[in-house]
Amino acid sequence: MSAAPEQGTAQRLAQAMRVHQSGDAAAALALYRALLNEAPDNATLHNFLGMAQIQQQRFVEGEAHVRRALELDPAYAEAWNSLGNLYRLAGRPEEALDAYQQMTRLAPAAVAGWVNLADLHRQMGHRERALSALATAVERAEAARDAPADFRSRAWPHCTAPGGCGTAPRGSTACRWPWTPGTATRAWR
Repeated sequence: MSAAPEQGTAQRLAQAMRVHQSGDAAAALALYRALLNEAPDNATLHNFLGMAQIQQQRFVEGEAHVRRALELDPAYAEAWNSLGNLYRLAGRPEEALDAYQQMTRLAPAAVAGWVNLADLHRQMGHRERALSALATAVERAEAARDAPADFRSRAWPHCTAPGGCGTAPRGSTACRWPWTPGTATRAWR
């Protein structure tokens, strides 16, 4: 009997994520907040609510929700990536570095984590570390290119989210994920 409300919540969360992915963080934020009463312990909801707040430069609120997601699921790699993005945007590179490193430990096949780590190292002036992380990203992307779909979903988890872009790596021209750090891929060209 409780499965129906959970299914309805999951459907509304998927809808909110589609709205978010379309680029309307403000509308998604309202949808995420409405879902909090139904699913206060949903790590995915807290992570995406935090990301929407980060996009609106509400770093304190965003951090609280991403951290709540990590309290609920410490192995939630995408939440570690979100935390890294938040710290990076907030000018806290050392904390961003720790978060991205945790993401790559938890999801070593996730190309996005290696790209974010490489770009942060580049910004911090750590050339050799940046090149090493970038080489790992390329290696993981090449390994995933011909891999079965279930591997691609682990390598690029944002692409398999409801409304995701399929198998395009984050930052590629085919990727429609709205919160890709703006310089993560362009800076390497």
